[in-house]
Amino acid sequence: MALLKLNKKYYKFIDYLLVFLPIIIILGSPFINFTLATCSLLFLYLSFKNKFWKWLKNIWIRLILVFWLYSIFLSFLSPDLENSLRASFFFIRFVLFALFIQHLAFNYFSYLKVFKAWGFIIIFVCFDIWVQYFFGKDLFGYQDHGHRFAGLFGDELVAGAFLWKISAPFVGLLFYEMVYGKKKNIIYSIITLLLLIITILITGERASFLMFIFALSLSTLSIFYFQKKIKLFIFFIFISLFLFFSSIILSDNVKNRYNDLVNIIYNFEGSSYGVLFKSGLEVWKEEKILGVGLKSYSKVCDTLSFENNTIHQSCSTHPHNLYIQILSETGLIGMILFLSFLISFFLSYSKRFLKLNEFNKNKFLLTCCTLYLFTMIWPLTTSGSFYSTWNGFYYWIIIGIILNLTKKNKLSFI
Repeated sequence: MALLKLNKKYYKFIDYLLVFLPIIIILGSPFINFTLATCSLLFLYLSFKNKFWKWLKNIWIRLILVFWLYSIFLSFLSPDLENSLRASFFFIRFVLFALFIQHLAFNYFSYLKVFKAWGFIIIFVCFDIWVQYFFGKDLFGYQDHGHRFAGLFGDELVAGAFLWKISAPFVGLLFYEMVYGKKKNIIYSIITLLLLIITILITGERASFLMFIFALSLSTLSIFYFQKKIKLFIFFIFISLFLFFSSIILSDNVKNRYNDLVNIIYNFEGSSYGVLFKSGLEVWKEEKILGVGLKSYSKVCDTLSFENNTIHQSCSTHPHNLYIQILSETGLIGMILFLSFLISFFLSYSKRFLKLNEFNKNKFLLTCCTLYLFTMIWPLTTSGSFYSTWNGFYYWIIIGIILNLTKKNKLSFI
């Protein structure tokens, strides 16, 4: 059986779930975990019921499954067996969720309807942050954090990360309108993109802002190059830079945050991130081949001796870098498996990116999602824990969407 054929009610439920996915993220980890568990179990149930195991033939799937089993094995050698085993065993729910999106999503609603709904949620989050910026409280009564603004995320300073990581397909639609849309849609798209840029900037989340700009620049350059609209690319970059420097000049809060960023770059080794990166590598040296096990970085780190640092803590819950975390917790074997998975995943769908001379909405979405995923796995930046519910969810949402886009030859926009 090549494809799962389900009752229309199944597809309706699944696509309504996708429509509200950004809201589920905003509600927090318990809701995300419930969604992951439900979707994973449903996908497995339907695979058993319909004898649908074609997905196991993909090399990248086999590699990530080997990585999963290897992580479980490491848990029994970990100094924190309970936490390590829980993190490693339930890691599979992310993979199954991506496969759930690939094979079951976008069969009742079109990409256009789902991602336009995401766009309204994203714009509302931006508006709420600006209310907090000007009045000290957002629409739900959450206070600002001095020079940091989280809006309806409350005490969790993750609004910028949310806007960066969830906006990829919506940005793809905006780019399509900028290239092929009517004049009023072009103006709306440009204003919306600029709103996203400045909102992420004022949240104070510097890494999220820089990586969003990185992803946006790659997407803009790629799309406008293939569309031979370099002038529009230059204009967009110029306006973005103008707004960026204007915000820094006009806002002391923004200025102070990015002055700190300059200081971190000039003295990275002595910064909080540099200290954590170094401690992650020191933990890796304790067990170079196998690693110390998932969720065990913190426990091992606390047993090591570091030079006295009165400014920054040497240990945290994770080393704040995707690759250092994988290296320290799964060792060289885990790193080789993880890199093999990434390379295999991108190679599996590289043909789609070699045919970008004829763009449609599908390819705009695919380009932006792929480049956003690329920035999310970029090694030279800070990152949240790859295995945590809230941070890990984003990787697999984007992977699932990419898989779904490459599965379909045409779009039917309802």
